[in-house]
Amino acid sequence: MKINRVAVLGNKDHGKSTLIGNLMISTGSTSQQRITDAKEASARFGQRFEPAFILDSFMEERKGGFTLDSTRVQMVHGGRAFEFIDLPGHEELMKNMLSGASNAESALVLISADPKEGISEQTMRHVFLASMLGMGSLTFAVNKMDAAGYSQQAFEEIKARMSSFISGIGFSGRSAFVPISAYASENLIGLSRNMPWYSGQSLMQTLAYGSRSQVRNRKDPLRLSIQGTLDGDLIIGKMLSGSLRQGQSVVSMPQSVKGKVSKLYVGNKPAKSAIAGQNVAIRTDMKANPPIPGSVVYGAKSAPSFGDSFSAMVFATSRLGNDVEMRVNGTSVPCRMQVGHYLYPLNVRPRSGGVKPLCAARVTITPSRPIVAEPFRKSRELGRFSIYYHDRFAGIGIML
Repeated sequence: MKINRVAVLGNKDHGKSTLIGNLMISTGSTSQQRITDAKEASARFGQRFEPAFILDSFMEERKGGFTLDSTRVQMVHGGRAFEFIDLPGHEELMKNMLSGASNAESALVLISADPKEGISEQTMRHVFLASMLGMGSLTFAVNKMDAAGYSQQAFEEIKARMSSFISGIGFSGRSAFVPISAYASENLIGLSRNMPWYSGQSLMQTLAYGSRSQVRNRKDPLRLSIQGTLDGDLIIGKMLSGSLRQGQSVVSMPQSVKGKVSKLYVGNKPAKSAIAGQNVAIRTDMKANPPIPGSVVYGAKSAPSFGDSFSAMVFATSRLGNDVEMRVNGTSVPCRMQVGHYLYPLNVRPRSGGVKPLCAARVTITPSRPIVAEPFRKSRELGRFSIYYHDRFAGIGIML
């Protein structure tokens, strides 16, 4: 059964862990013992039953009331399998959020309808990053409707503001809005009588429609990412896209070495062909100059981008100067980065010293040596990179 990976985003205290905890209960995805443990933990902290304790693994999370790192939970509902990736909402934990979100195909964004909370800057930042990471579907769960008196007006105001925002940042995928109460399990599986004005589907029904994973096209150009060698002459790697067959003529970049695949193995077994997503080992006649980790093997007539300068979009998690280290496809290279204009927030002016923390900008990147890269819209793996500044993680980027 195909697993639909959903990144759960949103600000601290808007109810992400509570939502997933109650979904685990409602779908029968947790044991009675874990529910009992969560009830006992809630009692020890002197509070009402908190479904989030089913999800939280660390005592520090229970004491602090926030998620320290991404947590993955799988459940099945309506004949579909889901993996919810619960991501931290704190600004200080942005790196953890990015690493977890990059593995998802769609996003579930929680926004509190509580009049004291509402849409935060962190909410909009998460939505921008979800769009930047290429998620084709955004489902907005407007939570805590009970705290807003189940007001349709409160729901519609949040929907209007976020619809305007995602349009402004250029998001072109599917979006949906569902009013819920995560704690009371309203509109999660079935529809709530407290919101008769809502005529849409429940949250899980909406996610089942919007979480259809993008299927890799076997007709896409061959891209084999090289990870190393085995037993001296076997080259191992992962098929990023396309297909590969025994006897096929290929080229390795950035070495620009041509060769032919004489042997092909998939899963330690000899094979005649391989397709996207499979781990393979190949034997070629490139022994004099074999591909190294970070190289890309492609078909002779379908070369990837290869050059000295690239346009990109970057998001800085901390101060980001002009001289950076870019890590892409298992290799790292020093680069010079020049800021063009800011994409988020829109009212920030470019600065000569790099990109401000928690901002996104369009940049030109000049690596110190040629690298293999492709626009993110063509290849998530070859079009996405991380940025280090003074040996510290400082942001992510995508090739344009």
